Amino acid sequence: MTAPLTPKNCDLRDFEFMSLDVRRLLRSDTWLEAASDPRLGHASMTLWAECWHQVPAGSLPDNDRVLARLAMCDPAEWERIRDRALSGWIKCDDGRLYHPVVAEKAVQAFERKGEFREANLNRSERQKRWRDRSRDICAQLRSFGITPPGGAKLATLEGMLEEALRDRDATVDASVDATSGRPSVSETHRTVDSRYISEADASGVAAPASPAADTALPDWRDRLFRQGLASVRQLTGKPDAAARSLIGKWLREAKDDARKVLRTIEDAQEQNAAEPVAWIEAALKARPAQRSDSLAFTMGRG
Repeated sequence: MTAPLTPKNCDLRDFEFMSLDVRRLLRSDTWLEAASDPRLGHASMTLWAECWHQVPAGSLPDNDRVLARLAMCDPAEWERIRDRALSGWIKCDDGRLYHPVVAEKAVQAFERKGEFREANLNRSERQKRWRDRSRDICAQLRSFGITPPGGAKLATLEGMLEEALRDRDATVDASVDATSGRPSVSETHRTVDSRYISEADASGVAAPASPAADTALPDWRDRLFRQGLASVRQLTGKPDAAARSLIGKWLREAKDDARKVLRTIEDAQEQNAAEPVAWIEAALKARPAQRSDSLAFTMGRG
């Protein structure tokens, strides 16, 4: 006997539509014979449709009473057309009848179903990461006395935080005693404190609050080749070296604007782009350069 033609968990009962290979149908012997026996055509088509929503999809039970009912035939009518209606069906070692063409379409649909479920899961995880990052940045903005605007995008919030950090450093610099010889906070703490933006993204866990003196401006190139590289691998399925090569190409096209490239990669993830490489390259051409100093935004100070 033959192994089942579809996986035993192949369940397409939530698929309302069945793929129909029109040319193969119209050229099949069963369909051509049905021209002189319409009842045969009706029963054959009904069985094909019924097996789509059986489990495993593409199969039917090998039981004449059930098959007659599924084919909408009385016992005498089923006895008359049975052999022709089941022409091409294969009995497999699980005891069920499988139609090879319907089973082929069922396997394809079942694979797409798995891909769709995985894409939805990845989208949910990304959305959770973005919510966590937004919440963390909003908390830091409030610590500076800034009220984040409702519904602001993550890029806007990050720009507001950059501006707030610049204002803080400028204030500290201005207050340093010029004769003390001590370096300013902005000179001492110019290294990125990735905890406030990228640690939550990397681990999925809210990062601990860092001391104010340890918080500084983000290094966009560093973020691009850490966070962005992981995103490109996930979007394209390419290995590390190929993903790095793509990012290098996009950086050249964006005139070394790492923030612009990273934002575009994140947008491709958010949009769940079907062709991510083409989508990112088109978006980079259309997207204006990112201002690292984030001059334009609206804030309310408490």
